[in-house]
Amino acid sequence: MDKLKRLKKDIKTVRRNELIVRILKYAAMTVGALALLAFSFVRVVGNRIDTDGLKPTALLQLASSPNGASIFVDDVEKNFRTPNEVVLDIGSHAVKMTLNGYHDWQKNFDMVQGQVLWLNYALFVPTDLQTDDVANVANNIRDMVKSRDNKWILLQHLPFNSFSMLSVNNPTNIQVNNFSLPADTLSPADEGTEPDLAIVEGDVGSRYFLFKYSFISGGAEKVEYIYLDRTNLKVAYNLTREFAIDIKQISFHQHGERQFYIIDSGDNLRLLDYNNKSVSAPLVEHALKFSQYDEKLTSISLDSKGEKTVGVTYRGKYRAIKTFDVAAPVDAYFVNYYNKDHVVVTDGKTIFNIAEPLDDAPKETELDAGLDKIDWLRVNNSGRIILAGSASAVMSYDQETKHRGEYQAPTRPYFVDDFHVAWRTAAGSGKVVLADFDGDNQYTLPLSGQTIFLSNDKKYLFSLQKIDDKNVLQRSKMIVD
Repeated sequence: MDKLKRLKKDIKTVRRNELIVRILKYAAMTVGALALLAFSFVRVVGNRIDTDGLKPTALLQLASSPNGASIFVDDVEKNFRTPNEVVLDIGSHAVKMTLNGYHDWQKNFDMVQGQVLWLNYALFVPTDLQTDDVANVANNIRDMVKSRDNKWILLQHLPFNSFSMLSVNNPTNIQVNNFSLPADTLSPADEGTEPDLAIVEGDVGSRYFLFKYSFISGGAEKVEYIYLDRTNLKVAYNLTREFAIDIKQISFHQHGERQFYIIDSGDNLRLLDYNNKSVSAPLVEHALKFSQYDEKLTSISLDSKGEKTVGVTYRGKYRAIKTFDVAAPVDAYFVNYYNKDHVVVTDGKTIFNIAEPLDDAPKETELDAGLDKIDWLRVNNSGRIILAGSASAVMSYDQETKHRGEYQAPTRPYFVDDFHVAWRTAAGSGKVVLADFDGDNQYTLPLSGQTIFLSNDKKYLFSLQKIDDKNVLQRSKMIVD
């Protein structure tokens, strides 16, 4: 009997000890998990732990074209190359990237706790830029327009009505097709007068191109708009004549093939549909100008009170966004950045950034342009970068970093891609400067081109260059062998 009692007692003791051990194990696991969770949380909110305790941090993401560049942060070389990332303390920093055969790339920046800063647009320019003429292209080039997908170049030659369509999808094997707009597409001009043709734009789908035909008929100045399908260069379509409508401004509809937004002679903004030969009722009356983003149509109109009104038309509904004095040189663009809509507007003095303009309560902020006046306003394709300028002064604003930059450019910069701009060092002549959107990393190229653009893979740079009083299309290698 005593043995049985002792056995039961021993069993209870063992069970109690096992329970204690189990509780201790679970407690240790819980504490470990909580510690790991706390550590992860500390890292997620932008901290790191060192001998001095918690330090707030941020993450810098780096990439370049081409990749494989050496990285220096605050003059300290890292033991890795682009693309890569660096955890940094908050505050001011400087990064430099170097690659053999190329100019160095540098940027100064500030970082706040928990920030992820993407410097993934570093473009390396060779120290010895190799450039050659594109074969089988006539020298007498008047204008050059690239397609939106960077796979086609439309060249306009002199004399009148002489063009070339170049396929540059393979930059090392460019295909050239010379053509003229069909004569029966162009209305007759008065004898002894000289008509003119100008390229207006290409469509978003990179299939169609739009032309402006100016001529004298019956002693009066007239304008017609014509579009061309690059897949059939023998046929063109005269929109003005076929629709019997005078057009003051026109642009391809961004989502409708063979559809156009126009401002007619009565200052009505309409949709012209070539597919069913229709012209819509006025979308906006008294329209002065318009621009497009996706399905949103931003217009500037002169209302009955004699004021300029910026409005947005979306899915058939119009909403007035902001009104200005009639004398204000208003310009406006609808953009979307990080899935948030914005209307960027200027009245020639101030830049207004209106977030969620289609909501009932849009949020408006003013950007400090720092310019005496604003003569022009531009926004890049992604909606992130805002440029404004007057005379030779240029202001840049990065919607992601909230960084404002200012630099000098004697001619108006234009976007070469989403993060790089170019300008000529002098109007009508001079060389070309290629730079980051904020004016950093300026490179004066040995080109006197009127227009330059990069191939999609950034391996080649195309330029329209003046040589011996003639313009030639040239191709420069951006990759060092």
